[in-house]
Amino acid sequence: MLGPALALLLFDEGERTKVLGATNFANNLSNMFFLLVGGILALFGWRMTFLAYLVGAIALVLIATLLPEPNAGGGEDEAGPAARIPGEVFRISAFFGLNILLLIPAYLTFSSLVVSTGVGDAAMAGGLLSAGTVAGMVAGMLYGRFRKLFGSASMAASSVCGLVSALLLGSLFTGACMSLLIITATMEVGMVCLPALTARATGIAMGAMSVGSSMASFYAGALSGVPGQDPLRFVFLVSAIGFGVLAAAELLSMRGAVAPVGETLSEG
Repeated sequence: MLGPALALLLFDEGERTKVLGATNFANNLSNMFFLLVGGILALFGWRMTFLAYLVGAIALVLIATLLPEPNAGGGEDEAGPAARIPGEVFRISAFFGLNILLLIPAYLTFSSLVVSTGVGDAAMAGGLLSAGTVAGMVAGMLYGRFRKLFGSASMAASSVCGLVSALLLGSLFTGACMSLLIITATMEVGMVCLPALTARATGIAMGAMSVGSSMASFYAGALSGVPGQDPLRFVFLVSAIGFGVLAAAELLSMRGAVAPVGETLSEG
C-alpha cells in the first residue's frame, strides 16, 4: 500500500483527499479490469494468468521517470523524540481493523444469500458484487465532499455507512463503505504523524486492515453456526449492531484526539 503513503508525502492536506480518492478509484478500476483479463488468459491455461503481472513493468517505467522523490522533512533520527509513532495511529488503526472485520462478511456471504433467497443465480450475485465495486469507485471520487461534510467524524460516518449496508444485507453501500474506510484511515494517520513517519503509520493502518480481513472468515463462520439463527442473515444483524457501537465509540473518542500534526507537536 505504498500509494496512500506517497499521497500523504507528496501532497498537502488540501490535495490529499482528491489524490487518495483518485487512487482508490484506480484501485477499484484495476480490480475489475484484471478480473476480466485473468478470466480471458485462463482460457489459454492457468499459467497464462501470470502474464498479467507484466503490467507492473509499465508502472515501473512510469514511476521511475515521472514520480518525484518525496520530501519527508528529515529522517526519524533528525526528528528526535517526537518521531515516535503517536498513540493516535494505533487508535485509528484499531477502529479501521474492526470496521473491516465487520464489513468483509458482507462479501463472503452475499453471493450465497442472493442464491438462497431466490433473488438470482450466481451470475446475478457476481453482477451485484461488481456494482458494489463501481459504488466504491464513485465513493472514492467523491471523497473530498464526504470529508468536507463530516470532517474528523469521517470514520464514524463510514461506520454508519457500514451499518446501512448490513441492514440492507449487503448492497452498493458495502463497496462504498470499503472505499470510505480505507481513505479515511489513511488521511487520519497522516494528520497525526510527522512526514518522516507517514510510511510506518500507514503500514500500521494497513496491517490492521489485513488482520481484520483475515479474521473475518472466522467471525462469519462462528456466527453462522449459532443455533436457532439464519446462518446468513444473522451475520449481517450482528455486524449492524457492531457498526453502530463503533460509530458511537468513534464519536466519543475523537474529541480532541485527531489534530493536525503541527498542532500536536506545538502542544508537546
